[in-house]
Amino acid sequence: MKKSIILAGLILIGAFLLPTSVSAQEAQEEEKQEKACCDKQENDSCEASKDAKTASFKVYGNCGMCKGRIEKAATSVEGACSAEWDKDTKMLKLTYHSEEVKVEKIHDAIALVGYDTEKAAASDKAYADLPGCCKYDRR
Repeated sequence: MKKSIILAGLILIGAFLLPTSVSAQEAQEEEKQEKACCDKQENDSCEASKDAKTASFKVYGNCGMCKGRIEKAATSVEGACSAEWDKDTKMLKLTYHSEEVKVEKIHDAIALVGYDTEKAAASDKAYADLPGCCKYDRR
């Protein structure tokens, strides 16, 4: 009898929690889609803007983790629209609002997270804080 009561209680709890977790998952998915849409609109408006410029420059790194950090650092600067880093060529392709930000500021932001660029060197501490797989040969 006790087992039946416990089982019934668990079923009731599950019945109440399941819709909540599904709703939370749906809300998270909607939020991701809205963010992707907004990011795309921002990037489209950036590229369509008269002051939008593109730049390409070398950023030293090794792997997919580096790619994520480099691109995140670059786009964290207000006025930067998009960044795409190629781990084979070590080149970053950047789109940015030239009236809002100087490209040197983006070099500095990337250096702050541990990666050397053509115009900015990461501090020894920032480089040392990188995971082992991200430690590139420094010049």
